[in-house]
Amino acid sequence: MTEPDQSSSSAVSDETVAADGTGVETGTQRATVATDSRTNERLVKAVGTFVVVGIGFVFSLFLVDQFAGGGGGGIGGGLLGSNGPAAGFGLAVVLSPLIAVLVGTDIGRDGEGDAVVDAGIASAVGFVVMFFVTMVLAASLSGGATGGAAQAGPLVGLAVGVAITGAASAAVAGWQQDFLDAVSNPPLVKSIVFGSLTYVVFAVGYAIAMILANALASGGGGFGAIGLGGGAMGSLAIALLLAPLLAVCVGLFAGRDGLDTPGAAAISGGLGAAVGTLLLIVLTLITIAILQPSGGSIPIPVGPIVGLVVGAGLTGTGAGYVGGR
Repeated sequence: MTEPDQSSSSAVSDETVAADGTGVETGTQRATVATDSRTNERLVKAVGTFVVVGIGFVFSLFLVDQFAGGGGGGIGGGLLGSNGPAAGFGLAVVLSPLIAVLVGTDIGRDGEGDAVVDAGIASAVGFVVMFFVTMVLAASLSGGATGGAAQAGPLVGLAVGVAITGAASAAVAGWQQDFLDAVSNPPLVKSIVFGSLTYVVFAVGYAIAMILANALASGGGGFGAIGLGGGAMGSLAIALLLAPLLAVCVGLFAGRDGLDTPGAAAISGGLGAAVGTLLLIVLTLITIAILQPSGGSIPIPVGPIVGLVVGAGLTGTGAGYVGGR
């Protein structure tokens, strides 16, 4: 008498088991649940990151004004808003594309699920939540000084720009992980490519966010209490000023790439940040040439360019070393 074929009985699919009404999840259902869970985790983490940064800016500049004395005439009042909390709110909004780079890069590097879509949605939702939480907090601390900022058009424009930045950052990170690993490029080459593309993504996303915010603002006079202005060139100019801060992000991620020594991670982060900054400068000059054709040559300030590239490179080097440790 032959024994039952255990292998054939174990080969019964999950779908068949589920069809018996046992309530057992199929393999497809389990994969879907796992993907949804991962997406939810990314969303919560992104929202938390945006909100923490926004609240941090508001409270920091609020305290600056309190300790400086004079209420709205403190140091914070000289930045973007009429007083510290309003300035903190404005800074949080202005730096949102940079936060989206962090969120998108982090999501893209884990290589699970649809990272690009998750990063775009998480960045947009995180920004919107941060916007309202930070605006309410700043208004409560400043007597309603940010009330004019709640305009639907600019908010949509900013959310779109932030979503594009986050999604593109995830795409760059995922491409660097998958494609460059497959062709066995040296770590330094990978870091340079990653750094360069991250700077480009940040610059383009930043410009899109600010241009849309101003274009959709009522009256065309900027975005309420935040006072965003300058169009594409103004946005790129601000992006240049943020180059050393972006270098920290590039350096830290380069330092986490599993290089042999902290020294190698430092070199990797420094080169990625320096090349990315140089590429950002070139992009800025090209944009100026397109939007403001003067018929003559564009002055290229070699000294400041060298200083910015070297400064960002050194910042990326230090961040790479810390990340490598």
